[in-house]
Amino acid sequence: CSAPGRMGDDRMTKSLITHMKEKLFVAKAWIPMLEDLDKLLGSTEQWICIYGLLGSGKTSLCKELFEFLPIDKNECVILSIFHEKTEADWLCQAIIKQWDLTTIEAESPNDSLLRELESFRQEKRTLSLIIDEAHKLMNDSAFSDINHIANLCKLVSVPFNVVLVGTKSLKDNIEQCNLTRNNISYLNEIKALEGEDRLEFLKYELEGFESHREILNSELLSLIDSKTDGTIKSLKQITKLIQISESES
Repeated sequence: CSAPGRMGDDRMTKSLITHMKEKLFVAKAWIPMLEDLDKLLGSTEQWICIYGLLGSGKTSLCKELFEFLPIDKNECVILSIFHEKTEADWLCQAIIKQWDLTTIEAESPNDSLLRELESFRQEKRTLSLIIDEAHKLMNDSAFSDINHIANLCKLVSVPFNVVLVGTKSLKDNIEQCNLTRNNISYLNEIKALEGEDRLEFLKYELEGFESHREILNSELLSLIDSKTDGTIKSLKQITKLIQISESES
């Protein structure tokens, strides 16, 4: 089964790992997860949950999935949840706004979205819904709206995938809310970088600096071990300080 968004273009044979390696650092520890995602997103009706520490690279993963999947702007939705959503039809309205759909007078957001999904069915397209900061969806109602979109897809026979990305509390929220009834098909944690991956990331960040080989010494590695939590964000803060120091020397 071809992965959604890769049918009929030159990305059809490109794996998610290859795509991401062309754009950003890929830790060896992440490769099994990326291989799993590549397979899952090649099928449909997948509910995928990725969680991890702040600054571990989750949002970067969302952006790369968004770029990897669609063949046009209306085949993949990416949303970032900045606060708790409780109003009715919040997700329908967010998708309509992102897709810039023209609504008919007195038409509900639900009907407007159904009309667009009907074109998905006719053109044999797949809807991929990626929600970043999903741990901020703290109640049954918010998760139910995601389920509602999935049910609309089923109603008009449109293949779909849902990717939820957030901090570790996302896992707890899913277990507490009605979304568990969907039997999440994949649950995985993006862990902090350790050992060889941490060293490889430093080399990646410092590439192009003449003295980076001298910088990568045991003293610096000891500093990183003691001052960071091994997340991408914290390691970048260290390398930024190193780069500033090098530019001033």
